[in-house]
Amino acid sequence: MPPALQRPIHILQIDAHLDFVDIRHGVRHGHGNPMRRAAERAHVAGITALGIRNVSSTARDGYEAARAMGDDFLSVRQVRKLGTDAVVGRIPEGARIYMTIDIDGFCPRSRPAPARVARRLSLLRGARDPAGRRPAPRGRGHRPRRVAPDYDQTGGTAILAAQLLLNTLGFVFHARGPWRRRLNMAVTMPMAETAPARPLAAALWMVGSISGFTLLSISGREIGKALDTFEMMFYRSLIGTVAIVVFALATRRTGLISHRHLGLHFLRNAVHFAGQNLWLHALALIPLAQLFAIEFSSPLIVALAAPFVLAERLTPARALAVALGFCGVLIVAQPFGQASLSPGVLSALGSAFSFAATAILTKRLTRRVPVLSILFWLAAMQSAMGLVTAGWDGAIALPHGPVLGWVLVMGLAGLGAHVGLTKALSLAPATVVTPMDFLRLPIIALVGMSLYGEPLDAMVFAGGAMILGANWLNIRAARAGARSVATAAS
Repeated sequence: MPPALQRPIHILQIDAHLDFVDIRHGVRHGHGNPMRRAAERAHVAGITALGIRNVSSTARDGYEAARAMGDDFLSVRQVRKLGTDAVVGRIPEGARIYMTIDIDGFCPRSRPAPARVARRLSLLRGARDPAGRRPAPRGRGHRPRRVAPDYDQTGGTAILAAQLLLNTLGFVFHARGPWRRRLNMAVTMPMAETAPARPLAAALWMVGSISGFTLLSISGREIGKALDTFEMMFYRSLIGTVAIVVFALATRRTGLISHRHLGLHFLRNAVHFAGQNLWLHALALIPLAQLFAIEFSSPLIVALAAPFVLAERLTPARALAVALGFCGVLIVAQPFGQASLSPGVLSALGSAFSFAATAILTKRLTRRVPVLSILFWLAAMQSAMGLVTAGWDGAIALPHGPVLGWVLVMGLAGLGAHVGLTKALSLAPATVVTPMDFLRLPIIALVGMSLYGEPLDAMVFAGGAMILGANWLNIRAARAGARSVATAAS
């Protein structure tokens, strides 16, 4: 099987029945088993089932197993209550979709030839809507199921199937851009590579992102005189939670926030919480430029760990990037200098490893849940973690006066910085955006010099340049690998 076809897919199942039976009467591969067997495949990242109406072929244990394995299923009423946009938003953004449609997903009047007639009206009165309103779908397959041609006396069911196939393909290719180019290059290249790049818009978003990270650092320095790191994280996360909830309510996207995979959410957010506290601790101990230079080593740690936790190949180019980045970290940290590995440097290194682990866990989560749900649980869970850790000693300092203003700046600046970076990456390739992000290092060095009298250390800049160069090499290698996969598939 070509490498491009081995990448994870997400199944969109439109059906009246869950079809999640494990074994019944010794049968493992019957009408009631296909989605259970699919969920057991390594390349199936998740299943979203729409239109499920009762237990039928799947008993309670099947439903419980589907929930435990990460299935997300909605009844007809739930689909109509949430609306198309909210339902489509429950499918992980950027997922490679395989859509399977059972004939009983349609109103019986429109499909006279099912293998077994369903008596209740079903989900797809307007079948074009889910496909038509999803921006830039990345379909990987489409299969209508369970039709008995002998019962199709008028040919109506066959016409329905043909219309569905044509409409779905039409929506997919229309969303993907010029049809000639898409047909020539097949359907294996990610959308970020085919959508027209908007570097100027990406640059404007990166200005906001860099400004946000800079304000986050300044506010952390100012607040550190009055609050400890746990209290800072509590207030920052609380502000983030309020902002995300207001946004979800204002845009009517609360349906995107689900309780699926809470265990994975908790693990990711606990690691990120530890990394943020280590970062804030280092912020008060070492120069800003040194902290940012060490933080930039996080993507290289991800590249080194990816073969073990994400089954990604460590190519020679990536190995060279990791080695170059490690040398840069040694130059920045100066472990053999007079100061050796100070507590501030150790905290910065710990935060870099924590952020790398967070990135890996985030990559696993984005295959299963929407980004808005990830952000909500990040802020909500870290608010709870901050409350517990800040109140561990029985006292939580309340911000007041200028400190309260800096707390608001920290909460909004941190959220805005990540939104800006994410938006920029959606508008232009990483090879365009990442060099802009690297501007954070010289900018923060100038801020540290002008506001806090920190010297411009040549060793920090030399090591930082090596780390940034290693990141650039890693991105170029990943881009070249994506091009070779697309060429092989076409």
